[in-house]
Amino acid sequence: MKQNSRIRASIALVAVALATAQLSADVVETKNGARIVGKVTKIDGGSVFVSTDYAGAITIKQSEVAAINTDAPVAVRLANGTRIDGKVSGAAGSLQVAGADGTISTSVDKVAASWAAGGRDPQITALERGWVYEAAVDVTGKSGNKSQLGTTANLRATLAGAKVVNSLTVVPSFNEFSNYRATHASYFEMPLASPAWKLRVGLANDYNSLPPKEVEKMDTSYFTRLVLNWK
Repeated sequence: MKQNSRIRASIALVAVALATAQLSADVVETKNGARIVGKVTKIDGGSVFVSTDYAGAITIKQSEVAAINTDAPVAVRLANGTRIDGKVSGAAGSLQVAGADGTISTSVDKVAASWAAGGRDPQITALERGWVYEAAVDVTGKSGNKSQLGTTANLRATLAGAKVVNSLTVVPSFNEFSNYRATHASYFEMPLASPAWKLRVGLANDYNSLPPKEVEKMDTSYFTRLVLNWK
């Protein structure tokens, strides 16, 4: 009798442990009755991504999902742009997100994206355009038929996305600092149908502080350029 009691107690403990493990995990139910237990890492591009201990990362078509339940808050953005952070629950295609300020009721198909609670919306991050700067200074020397010592300064600014690039180069004379040459170029670059091809439209300025007589200090040119990149 004592042995049977111990066996029953052990089975009960295992059952409680399994139930607790399931309660502390996210659950995704599909329309065909499958039940995936793990951690919902994100919803993106019409797919639900679940990390599991038994099968690794699993991707499920969102259109095949009947219910999502999470054990912790997640960030949810709906198709209308509304964002709420909270625990997700639901059944039969319905969805509730319980946030700090209330609960939103919707459906699985109205969820545009989901990510870690408190995190930045991936769509906003992807759309951000930031400037990237590059500065360089060269010192050059030349000997032979003509001896020459010079320096060059270059500043380049590139805007991410469809690129806007500005480049400025200044070449001064060591003998007379009022005598210098500056070249500037700005262009807008956009990719074509093939990522290897790009179209550049821009202008370039060539400035000479002490030009010869009857010569203007600055020349401006305009260009449209087809560019091919390869590796």
